[in-house]
Amino acid sequence: MANLFLQFGEKKKSIYRKISSFNKNIDDLLKEDENHLYQSWYMDLVKQFPEGYYEQLSEENQKVYDSLNDFYKEINQSYEMQCLYHDIKRDTGYFADLINFRTLLHPFFVEPSINNERLRAQSGFFLFEPYDGTSCSLENIHDDIDNKVSLYNGYNEPIRLVIPGEKKQQILNELNQSLEINQATLFPDKENVASYIKNNF
Repeated sequence: MANLFLQFGEKKKSIYRKISSFNKNIDDLLKEDENHLYQSWYMDLVKQFPEGYYEQLSEENQKVYDSLNDFYKEINQSYEMQCLYHDIKRDTGYFADLINFRTLLHPFFVEPSINNERLRAQSGFFLFEPYDGTSCSLENIHDDIDNKVSLYNGYNEPIRLVIPGEKKQQILNELNQSLEINQATLFPDKENVASYIKNNF
């Protein structure tokens, strides 16, 4: 993901277009209730199934399996993906030329490496949003985030916490007084600590 994100310019846009096109082809190929076949096909591709899985499929599913192979070979052997694999191998030393492209253009949470005081103090996660280079509308992006990372209530609606602007200062004061969460503890560099002291004492 880091290497994909670090691509730039036309190459990055071309990679995103190819992945989007691949995903659309898979969506068109699979009926909604057959999406499990893609998961099984990919598990077989990366040798996590015993030999003979293909022979156990019905004739119709074998045709779908063959089409999945064709779509995958087309994107996986493309110039853009070979460039991406080259960059990954340069950083990692070894990487099999296998990526599950169905999972790449969707948001997910990332736990950062704790390599500085600010990250340690915040104890947080980042939301990776891989939409740079895509042609998604804002509404589609919101829907995608809802589908992938939102919590849902009993009515199958995404749970949203909306903080009214006029309550912001009150909440900040309560966080500071009750939990000692403030500018100085979240951003423990000299400048922010000094700013916190200046504004509160």
